[in-house]
Amino acid sequence: MHQSSDIANPPPETLLRIIAAQTEIARLGLDLGSVMAYVADQAMYEVKRSRPHRAQRNDVTA
Repeated sequence: MHQSSDIANPPPETLLRIIAAQTEIARLGLDLGSVMAYVADQAMYEVKRSRPHRAQRNDVTA
């Protein structure tokens, strides 16, 4: 993921993901359940995508 300290100028990949999400939400229309499910799925994807890889429990030495 591209890290930038300037949130006013997000990278093009981020803008394209935002446009894609807005397009899908518009396509779903007034079906609130579908919109909420889509937004929740996308939020989980973004969180997982932005997390650094964590060490496995058995990889950590005490």
